[in-house]
Amino acid sequence: METGSVAYVYKDPDTGMSIEIVGWKGKDTLRAYVPKNERLHYLRLVGADTSMWEVNKFEEKKEKDKERKEAREIRDTLNGGENGDANHANGVDDINGDSQVASEACEEDHT
Repeated sequence: METGSVAYVYKDPDTGMSIEIVGWKGKDTLRAYVPKNERLHYLRLVGADTSMWEVNKFEEKKEKDKERKEAREIRDTLNGGENGDANHANGVDDINGDSQVASEACEEDHT
């Protein structure tokens, strides 16, 4: 079969439902032209496993928040609890290393 445009036709043997999609056949590849936001929908229609693409964004946010809280607690423990709470109350976060700079500035102000 030569390279070029192709029409894919999927027919479900149980329901008789057919899906027609256009695509491109390269030398060693086949590519279906499906809009990005509809890819999962088409995969579900043909019965493919889509679990690797399905992400619960709320669970992901909870995990990130939990990791940040644990990192903050570790930082506060390492700082002896002296400046950790003050830095957190002032909105200084250590994601980019800002809390270390703020801690040193606080120590200089108090001496």
